[in-house]
Amino acid sequence: MSSWKFWDWIGYALLAISIIGGALKERGIGVDLPTTAYALTFVLGSVILLLRWFRPAPNPTVVAQSGSPAKQSPELSPRVFADTTPVKLFNLGIRQTSLQLKREYGGKWLMVRGKIEDVILESNGRTSVSLKFKREDGEPRFLFLYFEAEWHDRLTEFARDKQIAAIGRIESFSATYARLQECELMDSTAKQGQTGRSSKNPADK
Repeated sequence: MSSWKFWDWIGYALLAISIIGGALKERGIGVDLPTTAYALTFVLGSVILLLRWFRPAPNPTVVAQSGSPAKQSPELSPRVFADTTPVKLFNLGIRQTSLQLKREYGGKWLMVRGKIEDVILESNGRTSVSLKFKREDGEPRFLFLYFEAEWHDRLTEFARDKQIAAIGRIESFSATYARLQECELMDSTAKQGQTGRSSKNPADK
């Protein structure tokens, strides 16, 4: 009830007066007012509440203009590429933690070249491609590339050990693997052509 506004209280008060007053009048108790007075009180209270309940919703455009500016749809942010390779990243993992690597490289884009270890259709409709690399100490490490649904048909043509080139946004690291999101095939690997989005890509050098 704390959220009721002033006119809500007035409307309910008028309804209560008309109902309770009318009931007491029939029993001969209380102030002897004309029946029309109670009827008018009931009508007035009902009108006030109806106006409150069915008032039009505020226009979001007007609210945005009277307050802070409405948020515009964000433009595509430029792609920032990490000046490194998957093997160099995995070698850094010998001395640095996954959290340290994510803090330095997370969100950046990485160009990769390697042979396919496996291709899997994920439950969310995306396709993941795994590439296998070796660190300088000989330990195997995996890079998982996640492609959106539009790349699925092209990726189904690839067999194990197929050499591919791709780019992707670095999402996460662990002790044994790293993940790239929003991946795209590059160079002769992608017959679908470029996506039309401009960026500074190390592959273009």
